[in-house]
Amino acid sequence: VNTYPGFSSWCERFYLTWHRNVRVSKKESDRNNEVEKHQKNRNPFIDYPELAEYIWGDKKGQPWNLSSGLSDITVAFSIKENPARDLLTVETKEAALSYAIYNVSGQRLLSGNIDGATNQIVVSTLAGGLYLIKMQCGMKKAVQKFMVAK
Repeated sequence: VNTYPGFSSWCERFYLTWHRNVRVSKKESDRNNEVEKHQKNRNPFIDYPELAEYIWGDKKGQPWNLSSGLSDITVAFSIKENPARDLLTVETKEAALSYAIYNVSGQRLLSGNIDGATNQIVVSTLAGGLYLIKMQCGMKKAVQKFMVAK
């Protein structure tokens, strides 16, 4: 069946088979990072490969959000000063984390690393509003909302 806008059923099966048999490689992740630098957007299927199941697979019709599928590989962290003005303080037991801050349009605005000595992120350059912070330690990651008040 070919319904506009959409893929034919053979194409959906092809994408699902591909998704289930081929993991996202470091090369694809690196390419996604480079594309973001130039285009200011990312391929969500590289960042969140579980999306394929929510669109065409076993989880079709179920709601998806940024934390779907992450329960078994989640970074535990909390944010203080929310809403923030100039600094976010991150509390975690992880030894080293990388972070990325996105606006609600999905554009990455800030990124960096947090270690045992540095647990604050300067957000004074951000305008007032709602943001998402993604924390990652190896394959573990988590996303949380926060506000900046100006």
